[in-house]
Amino acid sequence: MLTSLLLVSLSTVPMPEAAGEKKAVKTVCKRAAASGLELEVCVPEQSQVGSEIICTVSVTNMSKNSIEYTWHGSGDFRSYSQFRHFFVDIKDSGGKLVPRTRFGKMIAEAGHDSKVVTYTLKPGASIGAIPFNLTRVFDLSISGEYSIEINGGVLFSLPGKLAVDSVRFSLVE
Repeated sequence: MLTSLLLVSLSTVPMPEAAGEKKAVKTVCKRAAASGLELEVCVPEQSQVGSEIICTVSVTNMSKNSIEYTWHGSGDFRSYSQFRHFFVDIKDSGGKLVPRTRFGKMIAEAGHDSKVVTYTLKPGASIGAIPFNLTRVFDLSISGEYSIEINGGVLFSLPGKLAVDSVRFSLVE
């Protein structure tokens, strides 16, 4: 039986800054569940144009069964292989897709890494928080309101859609 759940929360958590310091930043988080998995996406509620924007993604096995998944790549998040395991799109306030940077296009078009590892996610266990540097992959050079959608269906072969959409954030000058 396919079940879906969507939760929204607003919290203050430490998010890494470009200099490696930690500072309390107001974040917006959304969760969705399908087929025994819960996907959580968190993004700073407001950021400066030109600053690094780190979105975090976590996946938790809420079922009573272990779930296998395959990770392509080194597991080093600096390799940006996570962008090949999750579909990530950002839209502006008009609903138009934000274009990818040249680097973002390269990541999206690249094939899978040669290293393939199969993992087992035990009941109650999580993958996360996986960092996504949004400004490295998307052209977020204009102030305004944005929303992010992340679909975890690439990582897990599921009968349902494991996706979080409309996590809203803004960029200011």
